[in-house]
Amino acid sequence: MSAAMQHNSESPDTQIDVFAFDFGDIKLLKKTKFRFYYCYAAQGGFLYLRHVGLASYEEIMNNNAQIVNDNSWINGAKLFSDLRWVNYSGFNFDTNFQLSRDIASLYEKNGRYLSEIAAVCNDDFEFGMQRMFQSVWEDDEQELCTFRDLDAAVEFLGIDRELLDRVIAEVDKIEASAS
Repeated sequence: MSAAMQHNSESPDTQIDVFAFDFGDIKLLKKTKFRFYYCYAAQGGFLYLRHVGLASYEEIMNNNAQIVNDNSWINGAKLFSDLRWVNYSGFNFDTNFQLSRDIASLYEKNGRYLSEIAAVCNDDFEFGMQRMFQSVWEDDEQELCTFRDLDAAVEFLGIDRELLDRVIAEVDKIEASAS
């Protein structure tokens, strides 16, 4: 792996590992059934998120609170949310509706700004859940779109595909070693 790793545990049930790269730090938040990666790629102006495993409302909110408090992207960013490895099987429309409201409120309350948000899903169920999330996302300043195709999401955000591919490749390596 081409990164230096620092280990930091924030709480007994969450472990946070930080991997330093020239494009930005990849942070891995690990719980028992869920892993959450995020990286702000400063030179590209985007925040990359990857959710892996069985999603829970509480963990998603905790992970978003971690992101909101991360000053690496304090001046705003475009968000690439990579949901190709998440399992939302425990969610229903009401849970997803409340989650979208609470996440939007969390970001607004903390003065954090995401200019555009692209979510990429492979699975039909996750795609449908994310489309429901998109339908209740009521923020005129933060456009949220759900995609099945990586290229369409990149085009929507207007981000550097080569830089995104580098971030994804490094997260893939970290995930392979964590599994």
